[in-house]
Amino acid sequence: MKRNRKASLLILTGILIPALSFGYSKPESRASIDWSAGKITAQGVSTIRTSPDGRPWCDEGRYISLNESRLRASDRARDIAMEKLVSILKTLSLDSRETLDAMLRRSEFTRKKLSHQLKQISKQKTIPAGYFESACTLEISIRDIITTLPFNFPNEEFPLRIDNTIETEYSSLIIDTRGLKIVPMLFPAIVNSRGKEVFSRLHINIKKAGPSGMVTYVLSEQKAMNHRRAGIHPYYAVALKKVNGSPVLSERDIRKIYSSQKTMQQLKDCRVIFIIDRK
Repeated sequence: MKRNRKASLLILTGILIPALSFGYSKPESRASIDWSAGKITAQGVSTIRTSPDGRPWCDEGRYISLNESRLRASDRARDIAMEKLVSILKTLSLDSRETLDAMLRRSEFTRKKLSHQLKQISKQKTIPAGYFESACTLEISIRDIITTLPFNFPNEEFPLRIDNTIETEYSSLIIDTRGLKIVPMLFPAIVNSRGKEVFSRLHINIKKAGPSGMVTYVLSEQKAMNHRRAGIHPYYAVALKKVNGSPVLSERDIRKIYSSQKTMQQLKDCRVIFIIDRK
């Protein structure tokens, strides 16, 4: 276990870990991000080496017992899963300007916090995947990733407008971004036609964030409307375009959602849903 914990820290700081001599990775080893569920999952599958006569063998030049071979395969599977997990974590976009990889390079705070989170992963499952194989699955939530970042959430008020329409209360905001190839981010923004942010992490109550962060990502209108964060009376808008990776709303839509203090409070409580393209 100590070796595995050290491995996660080494990966974060950019030091490559040599493959262990007693086994190898299989193509089944992979990682994925489920933005709808707000979780990142990685699987490692390891097969130990065997001699020509089919007995467990290691590079120290000796035979090993079946129990020892399975223990080694289990350790290696977890190392592989951790490598896959860290690799995909680095691809996460924090906002339109920075990735988690860039943050790790410049922030010692984030490196230490994320390393600690990886050591504390409780959702892990290691099972035999074959006679000489072992598989390990690791899972970490996007919410846990957010806690490692050195960001402030001042919960600022939304900009005042004097051209608001008749006040209408909505339970959430649903934005259809399909066709714009919006990339999910931990802290996305919504902008107006001039590129000014009208919704961002500066406005939210981070304690109200959902599993995927300040915005919930879904793949269809039906899933958006039926989502528990949508509520009974969501406001549905179609993004006009994107600017720096952020969806642009029309002035009419912005006036509507800014017309009610209660609606703006729903936005502060992260009741915002993006419908995005399927990959």
